[in-house]
Amino acid sequence: MEFWLDNEIPGGGYRLRPPRRRVMVGITMVLVAGTAAGIAASFSALWFLGAGASLLPLLFLWVHHRRSTLPLMVAVFCLVAAHARQSTSPRPALSLGAILPGPIEYVQFVAMATEDALPRSARRGQRASAVVHMRVEGLNRDGRWQRVEDTVRVILRGDPTQRRLPRYGERWRLRGVVRPRVPWRSGLFTLPKNQAIVDQDRFFFLDAGHGHPVKAASLAFRRRARQILSRGLDDFPEERGLLQALLLGYREELSTLLRQDFAVTGTVHIFAISGAHVGMVTMLLMLLLRSLRVPRTQWFWVATPLLITYTVATGAATSAVRACVMAVLLQAAPLFRRKPDAVSILAVAAAAILLAAPGQLGDLGFLLSFTAVASLLAIQPVFDAGALRLFRRDTWQLPREEQPEARHLREVGLLVSRFGSVSVAAWVGTSPLTAFFFNLVSPVALIMNLVVIPSAFVILLAGVLSLVSAPVCAEWSEIFNHAARVWAQGLAGLIRWAASVPGGHWFVRTPPVLGVVMWYGILALSTILARRIKRALPVGLAVLAVLAVGWGVQEAQRCRVSVLDVGEGNAVLVQAQAGRILIDSGPAFCAERTLRQLRAEGVNSLDVLILSHADAAHMGATPFLLSALPVGEVWVPSSVWPSPLMREVLHEAQVQAIPVRRLQAGDSGHWPGQLYWEVLWPPDSLKMARADDAALVMRVARWGVSVLLPSDLGTKHEAVLIRQTASLAASVLLAGRHGDADATSEPWLEAVRPRDVVVSSGPHLDSRHPDREVVARLDARGIRLWRTDEWGAIHIELGAGPARWPHAGYRVHAGR
Repeated sequence: MEFWLDNEIPGGGYRLRPPRRRVMVGITMVLVAGTAAGIAASFSALWFLGAGASLLPLLFLWVHHRRSTLPLMVAVFCLVAAHARQSTSPRPALSLGAILPGPIEYVQFVAMATEDALPRSARRGQRASAVVHMRVEGLNRDGRWQRVEDTVRVILRGDPTQRRLPRYGERWRLRGVVRPRVPWRSGLFTLPKNQAIVDQDRFFFLDAGHGHPVKAASLAFRRRARQILSRGLDDFPEERGLLQALLLGYREELSTLLRQDFAVTGTVHIFAISGAHVGMVTMLLMLLLRSLRVPRTQWFWVATPLLITYTVATGAATSAVRACVMAVLLQAAPLFRRKPDAVSILAVAAAAILLAAPGQLGDLGFLLSFTAVASLLAIQPVFDAGALRLFRRDTWQLPREEQPEARHLREVGLLVSRFGSVSVAAWVGTSPLTAFFFNLVSPVALIMNLVVIPSAFVILLAGVLSLVSAPVCAEWSEIFNHAARVWAQGLAGLIRWAASVPGGHWFVRTPPVLGVVMWYGILALSTILARRIKRALPVGLAVLAVLAVGWGVQEAQRCRVSVLDVGEGNAVLVQAQAGRILIDSGPAFCAERTLRQLRAEGVNSLDVLILSHADAAHMGATPFLLSALPVGEVWVPSSVWPSPLMREVLHEAQVQAIPVRRLQAGDSGHWPGQLYWEVLWPPDSLKMARADDAALVMRVARWGVSVLLPSDLGTKHEAVLIRQTASLAASVLLAGRHGDADATSEPWLEAVRPRDVVVSSGPHLDSRHPDREVVARLDARGIRLWRTDEWGAIHIELGAGPARWPHAGYRVHAGR
């Protein structure tokens, strides 16, 4: 929706010009609905195709009827749904999922790179690697080659600098582990995605030249531009990486800490070649063409090829494609002597992207980009109307009587308010999506975007001048590179400061889908009413603020135990109202996954980090978490196996001045929310043969509901604990040793008598966990089994007694 302010009306509000008839907006809404239906449907695309095709003959006969629009839209809906269903579903007979029956298989395959491989630096628990998306053409599983038509995301393990990496259009022969049809949540939808892991010495170059020549030439130009932007910056790797990330989208040289600082300040979008970058390039082209006195009717022929080349060369991200389409259409309007309409152009861009790639509907870039632009078009004019009223000249004063200082002050105030309203409108429109997908609320982004966008424009301008001057004079190119470096250095320092501002950002639990829908419903209603009611938008924003605060207060009263999905490891989060307690952290290679799940639960800091024993599968991610989260205390068993990892953690706790408490059987206490905890194992004096012998066994209880966490306690010590403990009863049991045969014995189940059992395990070639005998014992007793390898994180809600939750005051569920 777009607004045009004429003047105020006596009843309040503003008189706006009649809205235009935007046919493309209605068509695009039908396209969006059809695409969503096609992606979400579980049946064949032929059903949609048949329904749509059956309506077309009737429409030819009924074309002049005034009510033919509705069946036409239904036909378009069905045909678009069929297209979306067909596009997002691989050919069953030739897909990897059909050829590979197992969940994980070691095979040899031939594939073509559909992009340049992107190096990834080494991280804690992970080796350096590279990632490339490829189109599989053939596969050798049992000694014979089979034809395949599918795509796969390949992780090339090993130092990327030691091997030549795949480039776009090249065919390679690879040998490694392939996981077909892995559920992959990327934005709104969870779609199956194939993954492969290949070691450094297991991929071999075959030939090149199989890609589209335009894309290949664009990517070659991108690689050449990277070399130019590196001139003279060998001693400034961070600034060089920032320049290449802003201009070309290369992010591997950016440090992890700097990327995190940009993320929490809400400015990480400048690293992805997005609509902002294409908009900046468009502005530079317009300034250049205007300075050369090129007629506006000819701008289309000059700007379009350059914009398309830049968009393709930098990866063709969804937001960049959206901005490219909009910029091209805006430049085409004068060519056809038409006045451009931003709302219709936005609708055309969305329709073009969805028709070309229906799966983009759920992509984060698509959602954030179009939501931000739609918010600007709908909300910013209302803010602008208030700014015009605030900074307008006194109507009773003659223009020549106004003092120059007062006029300049009024103009500057109007400019600043308009610039700020753009940031506020985009922030209000994208905050629910940012909270839903990234669990982040960043008020500091309101201010930082006002600084970052102009700074990024200056850096982009210097980079463009460096590229333009490189063929003429290499020294000029270096001068512009250093000019960009100075701005990048100042920008990085400012971002680090903003990331450290108290209250500038915080993480929240994933909001409910209904809450996000209500947010946009109220926002849309208040924006529409603002056309006639002066304070409708401020009232709507106030209502949204009250609802957000109320939801936050309700979440602060939550008490639950969450078994996180960390593969073949263990990590249990106890949320005790405002208290956050983590029992174990999972293996090192799942450190980032553990942190993402903690962020999804709204964890900004840990009051207590409990390490059950010195096992890398249980505490491998601890050093990473200690560097990423503030931790109040660290609790460990009184008897600790002498492992280097445990010594490293205790040393890091000492360096950070984190108190360390040692637990033994008999220790107990309370956490907020009336949660009671107690330690059942190990005893004070224990002779250990291995680390598992001294694993902490804890029980967490609230109002008669208890959760027993035996860690890696085996059957031998289960028997000892049964003899020494008066009662082991618990409503929910976390299976010991990830469901291994050497735990969760029959006597143990008899002593605990759980209603539900949770198994924390990951995928294996031999599917060892949980053990079949353990599963059979649970089935025989009618105990419900919950598995993290099948369901993801498992949550035990500890409610307000039997009246709130069934099954004696608790509820177990998977997912969010």
